[in-house]
Amino acid sequence: MIKSFGNAIAIKLYTGVTHIVGVASENIRVALDLCHAILERWLANAPDHKAPIDPLLQSDAICDASNVYLRKLRGQSSPRVVNLVDRLGRLFEVIHKGPRQGKPEINHFVIKDEPGVELIKLLSQCRAEGILRWLPGNKRKSRPDARLDAWQLHPRYAPAFNISWRRKKRLELVAHDLRILAEGNESDWITLEKRIEEQYYKIGPARQDENEQQGTLL
Repeated sequence: MIKSFGNAIAIKLYTGVTHIVGVASENIRVALDLCHAILERWLANAPDHKAPIDPLLQSDAICDASNVYLRKLRGQSSPRVVNLVDRLGRLFEVIHKGPRQGKPEINHFVIKDEPGVELIKLLSQCRAEGILRWLPGNKRKSRPDARLDAWQLHPRYAPAFNISWRRKKRLELVAHDLRILAEGNESDWITLEKRIEEQYYKIGPARQDENEQQGTLL
């Protein structure tokens, strides 16, 4: 669900059981965290405690919980992982704000060329730690192939960037782009961000993935 405020950017509403399960990505601990966040806010801000719980209250609580996960990541993970998550989220957020939206949203990425050993290690690490989801290409279910597969930020980070937790459209990157996201200096990152922003302010819908099922998380 999306709520618009005049000419302002559309703000997503993460409301109800479907969104709780989706943002949790079948992780019961995350789902319980989200439920607890909603109930805590409801008890503190709704004196009469009448059901159903206000949708805006639910969404605000889920967004706050998502930001807590993001702050924990920033405090616990390596700079490369933190940069990758923050910058990927920012790219998807920038694309979502552009005039092409209203089209299916872009919220995961593919690598068009050979990523190399170090980037494969980084992607595998992020998958193992539940930071990225592996989305097998061509209905493949076995080992990852970075040139065929897509990758998505874990849905628990989606509300922090006002993007969808559902698998939508893909952003095509090359290995050099991914290196900039993970370890590039500020100047290189700003250049990449502006390039992607300009690209999606000018073109139509992104490519449709052949396989739109939800990804697999180890």
